[in-house]
Amino acid sequence: MKKIVYSLLLCASILMVGCNDYDVQQAAPESTFLEGINIGYYNPDVSNTTHGKVSIASEMAEYDYLDPNMIIDSVFIKSEVAQQANFSLSDAWVTLSVGSGSVRPEQDSPELGSPADFSEPVFYTVKSVYGEERLYKIVFKIR
Repeated sequence: MKKIVYSLLLCASILMVGCNDYDVQQAAPESTFLEGINIGYYNPDVSNTTHGKVSIASEMAEYDYLDPNMIIDSVFIKSEVAQQANFSLSDAWVTLSVGSGSVRPEQDSPELGSPADFSEPVFYTVKSVYGEERLYKIVFKIR
């Protein structure tokens, strides 16, 4: 009798899990937006596969709770690291990791991957693979 009861409970559990209306598309976009920010500079003396592009160590902090209309990210570069590399935000390149999504510059922000001035905040819209968009304000600081 116990085996029959356990078998019925197991079947009921399987049916309940199988009938779940969980929508993967609704859950996934949270993790399909901006995954990382990379900043660096050009050094023509560096011969590597990046054609002189050199990444510089940085730390990122996300403050998405400050503004409901955009996500604000700050990227910090230590001043001693910047000085050692002769790095300047006014002549840097930036790339954004967005997985399978896409990025477009907003408000006259520079194209990604090309040398530009990042000493002022920049704005990019990141589009997830599901078509949802989020506006990011990115602030780079040497401290």
